[in-house]
Amino acid sequence: MAALLLAGAAGCGSAESGAAAGGGTGPTTKAAARPGSADLLAVREAARKSGGSEAFHYRATGRTPNDAAFDIEQAVSARKPAPMWLKNHEPDPARHEPVEVRLVGGALYADTGSREVSGMRGKRWLKTDLATVERYSGRKLDVDALTSMGGQDTGGQLTSITDSEDVRRVGTGTVAGIRTTHYRGTVGFGTMREKLRNADPETRTRREARLRSYERAGVHRLVMDLWVDEDNRVKRYRVRGDGPRSPFDVTVTYLSLGEPVTVRVPPAGDTVDAAELTD
Repeated sequence: MAALLLAGAAGCGSAESGAAAGGGTGPTTKAAARPGSADLLAVREAARKSGGSEAFHYRATGRTPNDAAFDIEQAVSARKPAPMWLKNHEPDPARHEPVEVRLVGGALYADTGSREVSGMRGKRWLKTDLATVERYSGRKLDVDALTSMGGQDTGGQLTSITDSEDVRRVGTGTVAGIRTTHYRGTVGFGTMREKLRNADPETRTRREARLRSYERAGVHRLVMDLWVDEDNRVKRYRVRGDGPRSPFDVTVTYLSLGEPVTVRVPPAGDTVDAAELTD
């Protein structure tokens, strides 16, 4: 049961995620963006406005640096403790990945997707409080990582494109029926590490680990696309690894920004408390 429990926690933070329909894929250029250019200023404002939202509802699809495909949907509030739900649209049965994870009332609920799981007494949902998760994992649980875009780190990803040396407007497009302006830029890891010097220790550790995972996958830099609506909010962003062997390709589409997040506790009659279970 420990493995199943930790799968629920991992499902919240495993989406270093990839490509969805509608992303631009054309070649990038080397033209440098002037620090005060209209395109760069527009991207910075959109990233600031969207990254600072009180709540997010998004869908992310694609491939991780380890070439694992995924398709997740998540809604999370910025208030603490953050209520959150995450749906895994492509769970891997071999890894015991949950179909859905909910964080509400200080407890983590993982939907196993089946009533046939050993030890679950014919029920689907496994409940545990965060202290129990930490006890099973043997380390302190990073709640911010769990609730931060399924591991996508909204603020960090959106801020990265503002560090681009060649961000520019490349056209227009429609995302979920909304007209948008499309921007593209590339970001080197040296620039990203330089920015991390001013980050808090937890953020710096988490993002540095992500950079190392990119590098192990053969990524040299990130190619980033951003689609911004007429209210200057980000509707979609795409992050791709630029390297000869990199499968990494992430697209995140925002379904809503700033709308209240409601997370319901699963039915008690269909829930097993992890505290009652033994390995």
